Amino acid sequence: METFFAQLANGASTGALYGLLALALVFIFRATDVVNFAQGEMAMFSTYLGWSISRPLSLSWIPFLGVDRHLNLLTWRPEVFGLPLYLGSENDGLTRLGYLVVLVVTVAIAFVMGALIERLLIRPSEGKNLLNAVIVTLGIFAFLNSLANFRYGPVPQTYPAPFRGDAVDFGLFKMSQHSLFALVVAAVLMIAVYVFFQRTKLGLGVRAAALNPSASQLMGINTGRMLTLGWALAAAIGCVAGMLIAPALSGISPNLMFGILLYGFAAAVLGGLDSALGAVVGGIAVGVGQSMVVQYVGSQWSDIIAFGLIIAILMVRPTGLFGAPAVKKV
Repeated sequence: METFFAQLANGASTGALYGLLALALVFIFRATDVVNFAQGEMAMFSTYLGWSISRPLSLSWIPFLGVDRHLNLLTWRPEVFGLPLYLGSENDGLTRLGYLVVLVVTVAIAFVMGALIERLLIRPSEGKNLLNAVIVTLGIFAFLNSLANFRYGPVPQTYPAPFRGDAVDFGLFKMSQHSLFALVVAAVLMIAVYVFFQRTKLGLGVRAAALNPSASQLMGINTGRMLTLGWALAAAIGCVAGMLIAPALSGISPNLMFGILLYGFAAAVLGGLDSALGAVVGGIAVGVGQSMVVQYVGSQWSDIIAFGLIIAILMVRPTGLFGAPAVKKV
C-alpha cells in the first residue's frame, strides 16, 4: 500500500508539470483557436535563458561596484536595512530566493518573447487558413530548437533545484519539496487562468477576439491586442513549466521539452482543449497513469497503455473530460 501511494504522489507531481504545459496550450487555443506546436520549444528556450541569467555575471563595468565584484543570482542574498534576506535555511534559502528572482525575470522575458512571436510571425497568417498558422508554429519549433543547439550545444546543462531539503512526510507517502512546489504552482495557475477567462473583462475580450474577430471589433475590442496578450501569457506559463521541469531532470538540453510536449498535448486533449481545469486534471491523470503502469506492468508498456486509454476515452467523449461541445448556427 505504501508503494501504491508513493507512485500516486510521484505521478501527481509529474502530471502537474504536464498539466502546466497543457495549460499553456489551452491558453493559446482559447485565445487564438490555434494549436501551438512550438509551445515546448518556447518553454525550452525560455528555460535556457533562465539558466543563462542564473550564471555568475561580472558587474565590474558598473561604477562603484568594484573591479572584481560578481553576482550569481542563485546565491545572491539581498539585504534590507543591513539584515540578510533569505527563504528557509541560510544555505538553501539563498539558492531558493535566487531561483525565485530568476524565475520572475525569465517569465517576464518569455512574456515579451511570446508577444513578439505573435506580432511578427503569427499575425501575417491570421484570418487565413488555420493550417497556415499551424505550419508557422512548426517552423518556430524547428528554428528555436536549432538556435538552442547552436547557442548552447547538445550537452545537457545542470539546472539547480530551489528545494533540496528532506521530503515532506504525509503519513501514507512522501513527496519531495520541489514536487510539492510544482503541484501548488500548477493549482494556482489553473485557478488564475480560470478566473481570467471567466471573470475578467480582459479575459472575455481575449475569448471573444478568438471566437469572432469581426463582431469583437464592432464591439470595440482591439482583437490584435487581445491575440498578442494570449500568446504572451501562454509563453509565460510555458516558461514556468520549463523552469519547474528542469531541476527534476538530470540536465537541460535542446530536446528538454520534446517528450514532455507529447504528454502535454495528451493532457490537453484528454481534459479538453478549451478547459483550464481539464488541462491540469488531464496532466495529473496522464502522470498518475504513467507512473502506475511503470510500477505494476513495466516501463515498456507505459506509453502504449497511457495513450491507448486516452484514445478510448476520446472515442466516448471526443471533446475531452471537461471540454464543451462546439455549437455552430447554420
